[in-house]
Amino acid sequence: MLSAPRASFALADARRSLEQSLRRLRTDYLDFLFLHEPDLAALGDGEMAGWLEAQRAAGTIRAFGLAGPAARVAPFVAAGHALAAVVQTQDSLAGREADFLINAGRPLQFTYGYLRGMPEERAAQADFMAALLAR
Repeated sequence: MLSAPRASFALADARRSLEQSLRRLRTDYLDFLFLHEPDLAALGDGEMAGWLEAQRAAGTIRAFGLAGPAARVAPFVAAGHALAAVVQTQDSLAGREADFLINAGRPLQFTYGYLRGMPEERAAQADFMAALLAR
């Protein structure tokens, strides 16, 4: 069963979500913990980053970062925010939505959306995937 997206970035909610995820996954650590659809105003004070860093130091998570479309994640990248150390964002061959990372001197880390998109992109995507699979 998938959990519903959370709109709260309160530290108590983050703690509860992490504990629930660990229980459901039957593990004592996560490789990556992403805050989805971040809100810069709600996360600006550093409390969340400090808590996540403490979780990483304790071994509960291996890495943390932000996930979401460019409009939500780019302000964190531009500000050099600690939460944007690892970024997952949408990208496509035609739209190049993740170029904000490259333009900020950052590599693409986790991207999604290449295999879906507008009908006019599908031929380019099929050619791209065929070239990847031929390697």
